[in-house]
Amino acid sequence: MRVARCLLTDKAGGAEIVHYLPFSVYEIWKFMMEQSDRVDVVDVVISDWVDREGYSFIKGRLGRHELETVVEIGFASTGEWEDDPSPTMRYYPSARFDKLKEFLQNKGLDKLVLDPAEITMGHFVLSSEPAAP
Repeated sequence: MRVARCLLTDKAGGAEIVHYLPFSVYEIWKFMMEQSDRVDVVDVVISDWVDREGYSFIKGRLGRHELETVVEIGFASTGEWEDDPSPTMRYYPSARFDKLKEFLQNKGLDKLVLDPAEITMGHFVLSSEPAAP
């Protein structure tokens, strides 16, 4: 899965947070974020997210690289116009995953996660040299 990693910075000089999102929605998401007077989107890197099992198959073909552990979560996206929820995939740094789970549980939103099977540990792969042929 192609994923964009970027840094959201508070224009007031405050917080910075790493954010991951599917590359397919990155441009519109960035446009909407930057319409706000509160945040800038900087330090964008486009690369691949791969689950742990998939990584074990490809790591030998990768050149020198670094990994960032990122959790993929499938949410049920619903609306009053939909009878069936459609899956929406989101990506979170593993270091923030426990806080995300706590937030979802406290707000009663944990039921939006499609299934525990829809929580997948994986890696954002940062390549620093070309992959082997």
